[in-house]
Amino acid sequence: MRQANDSSVAFSAAVLWRAERADARNNLACAESRAKFFGFESECRWIAGGYAIFAGHWTHLTQGIGIGVSGPVHGKNVSSLIQYFHSRLAIPTVQVSSRLPAVISMFKSCGFREAGEWSVLTRKINRHHRLLTVHNVEVVRGRNRSAWIRAASDGFADDRNVADQDCEVGATVAHAHGVTLLQVRAGNDIAGTAAIACRSGVAVFFADSTRLKFRGCGVQSSLIGARVKHAAECGSHLAIALTSEAHISETNYLRMGFSPLYKRICLQYRS
Repeated sequence: MRQANDSSVAFSAAVLWRAERADARNNLACAESRAKFFGFESECRWIAGGYAIFAGHWTHLTQGIGIGVSGPVHGKNVSSLIQYFHSRLAIPTVQVSSRLPAVISMFKSCGFREAGEWSVLTRKINRHHRLLTVHNVEVVRGRNRSAWIRAASDGFADDRNVADQDCEVGATVAHAHGVTLLQVRAGNDIAGTAAIACRSGVAVFFADSTRLKFRGCGVQSSLIGARVKHAAECGSHLAIALTSEAHISETNYLRMGFSPLYKRICLQYRS
């Protein structure tokens, strides 16, 4: 049962713009962090109101995001994006809101094909509302980031003997500019981790990771509730999160007052 019935967000062009721009800025911050992790400079290009981001190979951060939210996308924009990624030996990839069918059609007419989708969930942030949670949640600071990185990486990998070199995703999030890290402890263990970035009044919830043996006991829901409170304290009025459809994470977010607003369609160029 959802804990809030006054948190739904009505779709509008303004909400779409705010959500997509905030997530694009967050992706850019993570891309810059990943590049530093591997010792090179990240790159981005402004194309049709969004970012084409290069954060290295074999990472979902290398993509176009936010493209088309500020106006139409033309064939020359798509050609520029294809050339940008091809010149860096990367597969041209974009994520586009399902609420922009003309943009999706333009990319498809230029050789892009659907390669997956995400649910974009949103909720209003009300400073006076408190969500019920099961676990105490800590904000992670300074030196404690190394333990957070390992725990987050363990959760992403289902606790399959993660080595130091496998901690890329956790390290990328932990060192991204403007990101706050949170965790739930179970004795001496870290049961789950999450991150939030408050960008221009929009709180981006991401990097949810619960270690295998602690799943099913309210860890993620507690981390969601704590981030709703943190978002209110930061002055955010809107929160967004991306999940896979019908995944347990989506169920947990819906229980905590989030609602589906649109799909994010992943498109890849097939030459």
